Amino acid sequence: MNIRAVLAIASILVVLSVACESDGDEPTPTATATEAAASLSVTATPTPSPTRTATSTVEPTSTAEPTVGGPVIATIRADEVQVWADVVFEGEPLRTLTAGDAVEVDQRRWHWVHLADGGWMPTDVTSVEFSASFDSLPEVVSPSHPAGTQTGRPAIDTIIDLALAADGASLMERAAFRDVECVASGDTGDFPCPSGTEAGTVFSVFSVVGCHGNPYVREDAEQVIEGWAGDELALYAVYDQTAGTAIVLTRNGAAVTLSLNGDGLLRHVDFGCGLVPPELQVRGVTEFILAPPEG
Repeated sequence: MNIRAVLAIASILVVLSVACESDGDEPTPTATATEAAASLSVTATPTPSPTRTATSTVEPTSTAEPTVGGPVIATIRADEVQVWADVVFEGEPLRTLTAGDAVEVDQRRWHWVHLADGGWMPTDVTSVEFSASFDSLPEVVSPSHPAGTQTGRPAIDTIIDLALAADGASLMERAAFRDVECVASGDTGDFPCPSGTEAGTVFSVFSVVGCHGNPYVREDAEQVIEGWAGDELALYAVYDQTAGTAIVLTRNGAAVTLSLNGDGLLRHVDFGCGLVPPELQVRGVTEFILAPPEG
């Protein structure tokens, strides 16, 4: 068979093949070798997850407040540290710890820590060493009365409302000032003469008490009160005292006591010496105008 015959037969076969395909269903295309290779290449490369790039069992480091991951041990470094039933030093100490003793602690309150088996002990950097950060211990906060609590005595309630609003100017309008002579130099509690003022000049002052009494002129006393703005202020208790009334607030968890004289005027503000719990401020009081909240 010559070459022309072969070519003719091949042409006929091609025509028949096309005709057969057009009579039936449309055929499923078959991937070429190049397309298959490309498909395999895509499937072999996994698409990375948008939320993570690898699987890991290690949790990321938290930026939240530290938490206690296990028992916190306090080791006594001072000669002795006494353990009390509460943070107010009432009664006799429960026991005394000595240098080298190690106890588990589970709560903190100001500079006090609570022992896991009961009792509270005061601490400082020289008396106790902790196995973890002091701040990692859960903090106990003093209870307080809800906002808007009233005593039923309008003059007292007005002072309470102004103090909780940090309204220094209005409080000073209801304050009892006393006249003192300024001194060029003197002991704590004396009123120092402002620059350029002659010793013996009389000033009207208001007392703000901490570890010592400090006399302030009106505008400075106003600023002390107004400095409370933004703090966590709440009412804790109210009771009668000698020649007046005591209003105990909590400010960022520590006690602030407003003393009123017999005329209902604000006599002084007492921050206490250091951070004083409000429970300590009412220690020994048996009768209240407004008793401390339970809890």
